Amino acid sequence: MKNLKKKSSQTGLLQTLKENDLISFDLIKNAKGEEHYKDDFISIDLENIEEEAKSGYYDGVEISIYDGASIENLDELIKDKKSWDFTLPISKVHLQGLQYNQFKKFVELIGAGITEMSIILESDELNTQPLLNACPKIEKLDIESWSELKIELNGLENLKLNSFRISSPSVSSKKVDLMNSTIKELNWNAKVGQLSLPKNLISLEMGTNLAGTKLNWKELSKLESLNLTVTDESNDDLTFFKELKSLLNLELNISGYPSKGKPQIQMPPSLQSLNLNTTSQDVVSVDLSFLESCKELRSLVLRTDVGNGGKGFLEFDKLKCLTNLETLEIEENAMGTSGYKSDFSASCLTSLSKLKKLSLKSMMNIDDLVGFKGLASLEELKLIESRIISLKGISFLLKLSTLEMVDCHSICDFKHLSENSIKKFVFSIGSYWGTEVKLKKEHILEFNDLNIDESTFDIDKWKFVKKDFKELTKKFELETDGTTLNLLIKK
Repeated sequence: MKNLKKKSSQTGLLQTLKENDLISFDLIKNAKGEEHYKDDFISIDLENIEEEAKSGYYDGVEISIYDGASIENLDELIKDKKSWDFTLPISKVHLQGLQYNQFKKFVELIGAGITEMSIILESDELNTQPLLNACPKIEKLDIESWSELKIELNGLENLKLNSFRISSPSVSSKKVDLMNSTIKELNWNAKVGQLSLPKNLISLEMGTNLAGTKLNWKELSKLESLNLTVTDESNDDLTFFKELKSLLNLELNISGYPSKGKPQIQMPPSLQSLNLNTTSQDVVSVDLSFLESCKELRSLVLRTDVGNGGKGFLEFDKLKCLTNLETLEIEENAMGTSGYKSDFSASCLTSLSKLKKLSLKSMMNIDDLVGFKGLASLEELKLIESRIISLKGISFLLKLSTLEMVDCHSICDFKHLSENSIKKFVFSIGSYWGTEVKLKKEHILEFNDLNIDESTFDIDKWKFVKKDFKELTKKFELETDGTTLNLLIKK
């Protein structure tokens, strides 16, 4: 900022707020000010604010109020605002701990320019009705409460909102009808008797507090993104997804299922990204046969927790249908689980010729990389908690540039790396695996002869004799305490 001469009288709303320790605020820069300021929010400098505001560097003011006492004198402050010879609307507001009458007074006095508001309730009720007339420009509203407080959403459907989020045990309104609202992005995690979702909704995130509420899925023809948690209290089965003709991105978290047997899942052919998580509370296995209808899928994440009681996935072979898949992450967490037989094998991936990124965590049935032969486009491979013992087959992965191995304690033979033009290799083992590491000094010394740009070894609690550490230190300028190896080899 330019150094302007300090004015003898700096009064007005901003000056008074600045002197109140319970209120913090920042200027919100616009695109014109980007070349001048590095951060998104610029701390207010009242010495220069008027000149900078006239120059058009700011779009408004962001205010945070943490105590109702901070706004008791707002009537007087607003009168001072009229003396300003420049205009800076208070456009973003964060309120916490206000009584309802204080909240109502605040929006009536300053609400005209507000575009975004977040409210954290601590001790009093809330009714959104005052926003209807006081905040004509509001586009984004966020309400959060950790207690059973009375929350009335009166008039919410008539606000010109683009985004609405609520996180609370429940709302007092028995019926909330948002069918004809302007909301495009909705994050709802609160119990309610009946909820009609906006028909023009594009993005929806639903928490467990909404489980048991029947929803109008068939009306959501424009929905593109959905984050849904299913519990044993949920009313909907999992076949309704097929009705969402525009759905592109889905995160599905299954922590329980209301009916007996396998969940019946059906997906729309439009889906491009799927993140499917099942937890240790599962009482059913998830059949992946529904993937046959997901031919346009580009990204897929499959996570379960067999080690803590999860039942795993069935029909991994259906992965072969995903010929457009570019990113795949699978986690079973099955290592060390007695009697568990995974349905997964590398042969399930043979037809994924467009796959670029692959991450496998705690997956059984992988001894080497021979089964990955068909992954002609694979660029990044990450193996976590794997029993792999050899990198045989890596020569088939012609485009592989990055290989990361985490807690793969059984492997010690890296000679096959010379068969590939890999540029980055990471090998790390945490203290969890103790001294089971089979890698020896000789295997690391071999990396000096490989054409790899960067190799990293990070191994905890490794039992080496001092002469081995001495030799590695001499070769690679390694620093170590004698039990932990942290080594970076750069060519």
